[in-house]
Amino acid sequence: MLTKYQGLIRSMVLKIAGRQVTSDDVDDLVSSINVELLDRKLAAYVPGKGMELTTYVGMIAKRFTIDAMRKNKERTGGAEDVREEEISDISSNALTLLLRKEQQSRVRHAIEQLPDREKELICAMMEDGFTTETYAAANGMTPNAVYILRCRSLKRLKGLLRNGDQS
Repeated sequence: MLTKYQGLIRSMVLKIAGRQVTSDDVDDLVSSINVELLDRKLAAYVPGKGMELTTYVGMIAKRFTIDAMRKNKERTGGAEDVREEEISDISSNALTLLLRKEQQSRVRHAIEQLPDREKELICAMMEDGFTTETYAAANGMTPNAVYILRCRSLKRLKGLLRNGDQS
């Protein structure tokens, strides 16, 4: 089950630790996070109680990595090179862009699965900048009908994205 989240866990470790750790350290942290998730954290997760599993795994990975970095800092006396922090920020920004592209790809895929009418509405509002009123006027609908269609479309889209996380 956790194999699906390895990319997320690894990217979270790299985002936080950056260039301050070696690739072996990253592998060790990822393994330790997996053990932590399997031993304790997944048993505490309750589906549908405010947080998606992907978000929960990312949060655990982030906290565990921060704790590990603090312990390492205490052990090494906290000596850090400013240059390494700058490099870490650059790699963190690159990872953030990569994650955004992955998320955008998932959203585009989910939008493609919507019925044509809902897909057209979502694309018009998100990509073309239509408001409820302008879309209604352009398509001979009332603003209320567009609002209802938009709410249904977004609900269906969220469901598709949520189901995509569980597969």
